[in-house]
Amino acid sequence: YLTEAGCLLGNVPETMGFVFAGNDSYAFDPYSFTLMHRGQFKARRYVSLQAEWNGKGCLFNRIPWVQRLRLRELAVAKVAYGGDLKVPYAYCEGDFPLGNWISKQRSQYRDGSMPDEHYTLLSAVGMEWENALEERVRSSYVLGFQHLEAFIAEQGVEALTGETVCGDGYKLGRWVFNCKTKYRKGKLPKKHISHFEMLGVQLEKSDAWEERFQEVKAYLEKNDTTYVPKGTYSESGYDLYSWVSEQRRAYKKGKLSAEQMKKLDKYRIAKLKK
Repeated sequence: YLTEAGCLLGNVPETMGFVFAGNDSYAFDPYSFTLMHRGQFKARRYVSLQAEWNGKGCLFNRIPWVQRLRLRELAVAKVAYGGDLKVPYAYCEGDFPLGNWISKQRSQYRDGSMPDEHYTLLSAVGMEWENALEERVRSSYVLGFQHLEAFIAEQGVEALTGETVCGDGYKLGRWVFNCKTKYRKGKLPKKHISHFEMLGVQLEKSDAWEERFQEVKAYLEKNDTTYVPKGTYSESGYDLYSWVSEQRRAYKKGKLSAEQMKKLDKYRIAKLKK
């Protein structure tokens, strides 16, 4: 018999994981798994057992007409256990879309809606919650909130603007603006929304459209123009050019109220050229 076991510690690329030996040929290979394709499964931790039994004719020699053939018994059993739940999205276990289900569990973990007992159970069977990209995103949130908490403790939340830059050069205002954009698009995790609320940072006011309109109006009147150029931001860090473009599209599709269309017409906002 042959027993193997292994475990990779720390975060390593998936390609560096242990690959179980598969067999795509019709020939027997004593060191591969016959029912497994080559490279089909990888694992960060695993244990395998391969056992072989040679009967040396203890059964066939008892059968008179078979005894003349000089046949010998050989039995092989192979077992492998391991993995890290890196299941392809399209993978199905029977009729159950396992890959899709695991993807949904990771989404619940990221937005903070996963029950603690589910997290404990999945972690116990090897679920890896973050890949390399998600780890960088998580680190960016940690760094952003560290700067935000320090800034609010020193100057207060009222001093925070879209142009705020910390002493070490960190563009805090830009980071907060990006988080607000994700919030409006419904992509900001719930745990981060709660963190902003705890710090007193308002992600969006009740009448966001009117606020944006007033900012665009103030810019047009201040600069005595009817055009908002690309790269124009309000004091709160909002991209006014993108907002004007969105209103132009909404205006053409008739998705704005009569009052909103009237306000845009007054300042020719919906008719601005690109």
